[in-house]
Amino acid sequence: MLAFQRIFLDLGNVLFYLKTDLIWNRLITHCSHNREELAGRFYQSGLSVLYETGAISTDTFFNKVRELLGYQGSDDELRSDWNSLLEPIPDNLLFARELSDRYPVGIISNTNDCHQRYMETTGGFCDFTDLRIYSHEVGFLKPRLEIYQHALALARLAPHYCLFIDDREENVQAAQSLGMQAFTFPAGGSLRDFFASTIFSEFTVK
Repeated sequence: MLAFQRIFLDLGNVLFYLKTDLIWNRLITHCSHNREELAGRFYQSGLSVLYETGAISTDTFFNKVRELLGYQGSDDELRSDWNSLLEPIPDNLLFARELSDRYPVGIISNTNDCHQRYMETTGGFCDFTDLRIYSHEVGFLKPRLEIYQHALALARLAPHYCLFIDDREENVQAAQSLGMQAFTFPAGGSLRDFFASTIFSEFTVK
């Protein structure tokens, strides 16, 4: 295979654990509904998609969540509960930083404004990534092709020179359809081991 010249990484389940059990357990302590009712109300509302595509602001999102779920905690508690979904994966972040010594490293992520700010602060990846493409800023969620096309335009590289790592197969397939060299990552696994066993064994490394 051709050597890749740039790496794009997903955030959730690649550089951050997604702690879905924790977020709902945190939320129910401030709500009168049980976990199943809370999750059902939230996912049926479509608020997550609206927020992650930038269709609504952070303040609007949290006001609607408070109303929808009957949340009784403070604004700070609500944001803290919301951010409890995300936990940095230290070794994966460290390895991504090491990769940036050899390749330009970028991010392509379905995320929202609040989670973006939290991950940038707790993960420190802005120090070693030069391109960060977030769904709420470009208005498209993976696997829509437009989000990858936006990333490629910023990278100024032909798709086949760009490596993309994501934990969701549909997102990988979308990137591959544009010619990117994309691979499915085992959610929450070791990025270091994945590159050793899958990436560096497949590519002519520059």
